[in-house]
Amino acid sequence: MKIKGLLVLIFLISGAAGIITADTALQEEALTSLIEKIAVRMESYPELENWKAGLLTTNIEVDKKGNPKKLIKIKMLVTVRGDERTEDILEVLRTKKGKTSDIT
Repeated sequence: MKIKGLLVLIFLISGAAGIITADTALQEEALTSLIEKIAVRMESYPELENWKAGLLTTNIEVDKKGNPKKLIKIKMLVTVRGDERTEDILEVLRTKKGKTSDIT
């Protein structure tokens, strides 16, 4: 549900940017039309209760000059079954001073 709200916000912002220069009546009409189109589009997607996604996170720690000091890559598998969410860490790699080590 949060993803749908974010999508609506993105669509509203991008759509509203194009109609800012029009007069007020046209702005309201265009915005109403845009919201209706978004609502129809959102209703066409199924509600997903069970899903899996792979996730790759990269954290970079830099020194005062902006050069990378440490790099950490985390590979995860996120599984959602109804209200239950699990996150399985598959691999954690740390690169420091040019040497990569597995710290899973």
